[in-house]
Amino acid sequence: EDRWDVRAIADEPPRVTLERPIGTLYVTAWAAAAILVHVRDDLAVRNVALHYIRSDQSDAGEQTIELYTGPERASVGTRQAAIAASQGELREIKYDLDLGPLALLPAVQLTMTALAGDYRPQTGVSQAVRIVVLTPREFEDRIAARQSAILAEIARVLKMQQETRAATQGLATQAAR
Repeated sequence: EDRWDVRAIADEPPRVTLERPIGTLYVTAWAAAAILVHVRDDLAVRNVALHYIRSDQSDAGEQTIELYTGPERASVGTRQAAIAASQGELREIKYDLDLGPLALLPAVQLTMTALAGDYRPQTGVSQAVRIVVLTPREFEDRIAARQSAILAEIARVLKMQQETRAATQGLATQAAR
């Protein structure tokens, strides 16, 4: 006499977003790059890793840094809580990638992706980002160029504001007459 309403829901692979860095990051060889990864899975996240390839050692293949490792098996309580929340598990992982020990030379590029796995196992992959190593002089020149562009934009906006103010004052004078 008991009736059950049963719904089958497909288990999707984790969705991985590499929030930081965005696009291409320009750094010096001894920098620390702030990495921020968001991972969402409909049940539970098993592991998250950062994979990168060096442009100067592409024959060495992909290298991996483990960012998070969950338990060997997802507990029943964890799965039930995730299903009850109907949002699954969300993990935010922050990591500072110290480039100093990698002994990177100027012009070397690291191409990175974040990979996350669940317990099925299925894997989700983020978009790729690049880290480009510059000499200190190139880095300073890049900062100076960006500062110049910002100052030029501020000057353009100031000119527009002054023109708008003059036009507004002219209209206010006409309205007063």
